[in-house]
Amino acid sequence: MSMVVVFLLYEARSGILYDVFCHLGYGVGHMAGFGLRRKRTLSIEIGMQNAGMGTVLALAHFGERAAVSTAVFVYICIVSASVVAEGWRHRDAR
Repeated sequence: MSMVVVFLLYEARSGILYDVFCHLGYGVGHMAGFGLRRKRTLSIEIGMQNAGMGTVLALAHFGERAAVSTAVFVYICIVSASVVAEGWRHRDAR
């Protein structure tokens, strides 16, 4: 399998994990009785922290080449979080 295919598969898997952790963060906030704004903040924050942690772990244990895909994933998380936040803002305006 080529490196490009491996990279794309990794990014797809990482995107799914980001989505799962965001939903888990929202659910934990709901179980804790948080308000809507806090649940949303917790959701985005948990997803972002996992992305950054992946980069740090890859650098620490596998070297710079292994950290490239996790570093790209950090930017994917930033864009995804911005899109979600903007969607929530427009939904609240209605």
